[in-house]
Amino acid sequence: MFKKVTLTLCIATLTVLAGCNKLTEDNYSKLKMGMERKEVERIFGSPKECQSAFKATNCSWQEGDATLQVQFVESKVLSYFGNKIK
Repeated sequence: MFKKVTLTLCIATLTVLAGCNKLTEDNYSKLKMGMERKEVERIFGSPKECQSAFKATNCSWQEGDATLQVQFVESKVLSYFGNKIK
């Protein structure tokens, strides 16, 4: 009985953790030039890091080996680049 409960909890935990992955090809395909920063954060969550210089803000997201870099100007996507997004 205890083994079944433990196994069920492990499977449930792995399922929840797998659902937390936001750096996916599907989400990456939703990115568009001119998109509002709020929309990007709605898709990918809060960025790991942001740095501002002049009118531009560069933000990055990371999950495992996957990374996403987005440059915003006036809170709109100017450019973006993803690496190892699956």
